[in-house]
Amino acid sequence: MSRKSTRRVFIRDAARGAVAGLLASTVFPAKPAAQTDRFSRVPLPFTTGALEPFISERTVSFHYDKHHMAYVDDLNSRVKHLEPNLNTLEAVIKAKKDSILMDETIERMAVLDWNHNLYWQSLMPAGGTLPQKGAFLQAFDAAFGTKDAFIKKMAEAASMPETGWVWLVSAGGKLSVTRTGYNETALHGAGKPLIVIDVWEHAYYLDYQNRRDDYLDAVCRKCLNWSTAEKNFSA
Repeated sequence: MSRKSTRRVFIRDAARGAVAGLLASTVFPAKPAAQTDRFSRVPLPFTTGALEPFISERTVSFHYDKHHMAYVDDLNSRVKHLEPNLNTLEAVIKAKKDSILMDETIERMAVLDWNHNLYWQSLMPAGGTLPQKGAFLQAFDAAFGTKDAFIKKMAEAASMPETGWVWLVSAGGKLSVTRTGYNETALHGAGKPLIVIDVWEHAYYLDYQNRRDDYLDAVCRKCLNWSTAEKNFSA
């Protein structure tokens, strides 16, 4: 190779290296949220790795930043024409229930956003410890007697072949466990939702594969935020 050709190769490679170094060191800003967005996710109440080893950081990140965010983005892209008073998820869901004309996808995305918001609030690091006293504990004891009996009821509810949600609800001061399908909510059911566990595959498959029962048992014993249940029971 001639000296001139060698020099051209050197300059070319140096330029490529400079560009690669620039890209490697550049921090690209996140896409800003649209100012007109009507709805947003609740902030995650713990760090993405805080639930390990029961729910991995990978699962929480994928679930919150991909799945949950997709529902919110889809919802916001569809609600611009809705009446301004429909500015809460509860109002949107109730509007569909009351047969107000609305795109069915809007109601479905609102349901999935609302359910996920409660799911994140139903979890906590080093959770699973019931309150030591109070009206909620009395209602829990009357309904289930023991935590093991409660977990058994939750497992029975989660044994549905399809994906969905399992809920602890209250009605008239009495607690019970119920379930809904993947795009349904207990918000306007017979009982008031207190806490919920997501049993869609994306909530557990990276950690437990097809062992849904193991995921549910781990969450009930180690990750449930009973303060959320108690607060919603008393509200």
